[in-house]
Amino acid sequence: MESFWLYLTVGLLSGMLSAMFGIGAGVVMVPTLILVAGLPQKSAQGVALAVMAPIALVGAIRYKLNPENAMDMRMILWMAIGGFAGALIGSWLVNLPIIRWAVLRRAFAVLLLIAAVKMFFAPEKKTPARPPASADAGPSNIPPDGSRASL
Repeated sequence: MESFWLYLTVGLLSGMLSAMFGIGAGVVMVPTLILVAGLPQKSAQGVALAVMAPIALVGAIRYKLNPENAMDMRMILWMAIGGFAGALIGSWLVNLPIIRWAVLRRAFAVLLLIAAVKMFFAPEKKTPARPPASADAGPSNIPPDGSRASL
């Protein structure tokens, strides 16, 4: 397979799975770039980090546009600030000479395994049912308190 098609396919699958399951694209990209494309661990991580931002941004916008998805923008802001700082610290740590790629690869595999086991055995959380829309519900711009003073 030509590199172009490999990279395009990995990007496509990573984007789809990231948006469908809310996973970081690196969960798909890093192992694929190491095992299929032959990249070293640190290079695969760097590539995955570089392409995750646009993938995540497009997915987040699509989720935000759906009125059924509640997204707290303050929470997103604080998590983004923490993530930015964490990325600076993590990328500095991983490039220290004492960090070997084999150890890093195994640590990543263990992290994926732990996450998979926890998700597999976690009880299913029930989402609250939305009340059905009825024809006599009136305008959809009625405030949550039911008042019609502004109509």
